Amino acid sequence: MREIRENIKVLEYEVAPLSAEIIGIEKEDHSILIDCGTTPKSLEYIDLFKTPRTLILTSWHPDHAFNESCVIYDKLYVSHTTQTQLYKGEAVTSTIEIEPGITIYPIVSCNDKDILVVQVDDILFLQDALYKPGIGKFGKQAYDLCVVEQLKEFIQNSQAHYFCISYDETFMYSKEEILKKFSEMTK
Repeated sequence: MREIRENIKVLEYEVAPLSAEIIGIEKEDHSILIDCGTTPKSLEYIDLFKTPRTLILTSWHPDHAFNESCVIYDKLYVSHTTQTQLYKGEAVTSTIEIEPGITIYPIVSCNDKDILVVQVDDILFLQDALYKPGIGKFGKQAYDLCVVEQLKEFIQNSQAHYFCISYDETFMYSKEEILKKFSEMTK
């Protein structure tokens, strides 16, 4: 477990079975979870956070959402695509602030039609926004450059100072560092 701030903790991703990072945000009288993973370890981590809980699923893919039916929560936010897969939750189709300092943005990603990214104070959790499985024709990750340009513009216009990416050992980047990653992706 990694502590980003006193009230924000992250359970690192797992490879076998594949399970995305889970972000837990402790508030005075409730907690907010971003994703819920696939493993029993994920559920043990989730149980550390007090109820009532809000769960935000950034993607319908199992590594983010598999444990959803095992998690006790009071409110569930999902993307439109996730809602069509799970048949539950409030579909976020435009930017919403769910409470002061916590904003959910629906975006198109390199990995799916639509996902959610979540800003907590000055940190934007991009989750799978930059994730692209597979290797392209020339032995490099293959990205849809139109989507990459949209994401780059979104980040440039963001008020966040830090950006977190799923399945990345560094995990948290400054705005300058994340924009440099974008430049490398489009070479």
